[in-house]
Amino acid sequence: DLPRPHYHFSRELIRPYYTGWIMEKGSKWEDDLNMHILISDQAGFSVRVLRHWSEGKEIPENKLEKLSIEHVLVAMYILLVGAFISLLVFVLEVCRGKDMK
Repeated sequence: DLPRPHYHFSRELIRPYYTGWIMEKGSKWEDDLNMHILISDQAGFSVRVLRHWSEGKEIPENKLEKLSIEHVLVAMYILLVGAFISLLVFVLEVCRGKDMK
């Protein structure tokens, strides 16, 4: 019996995030895939790839700002338009319901 290698080079690309793997609950591959992703992330492979593809490009810094009304204005507009339309449909149904009787 040969000793199990410490690392496995996967033939398919396994990303540590923004990807989902569908497998059977309690699958024999679950622990192996989780360890592969964890080791790849700890080794900094994702950072290395990012640095490689961004050579010569300036990476913008994350600028955090406090949440304000401008951030949720579009969502509130959609909510209010939807509420208005549903109220209008309700009133029309009530009015037509009286006519139908």
